[in-house]
Amino acid sequence: MARAQGGTDQGGGHTLTMTASEASVLEAVRRAGTVARADLVARTALSQQSVHRLSEDLVARGLLARLPAEIRGPGKPSPRLTLAANGASASA
Repeated sequence: MARAQGGTDQGGGHTLTMTASEASVLEAVRRAGTVARADLVARTALSQQSVHRLSEDLVARGLLARLPAEIRGPGKPSPRLTLAANGASASA
């Protein structure tokens, strides 16, 4: 999977480029506001492994923020995600 490089637009501002899968995760979080990472599987039609990897990358890039997990039954709680305060959002 090739990732496009970021650059600058003609006005001198920075542009953000990402894969379609990254944009799908970012858009799903934007629409939900705050969402459990486990819920992104159904919202994006990506595998659990892909959602985990992509969301961790988006957190590392400062586009998403990880919130404490919310316990909703048995099993390991899933961390919640939201857009980072200074991050970008994907447009539909």
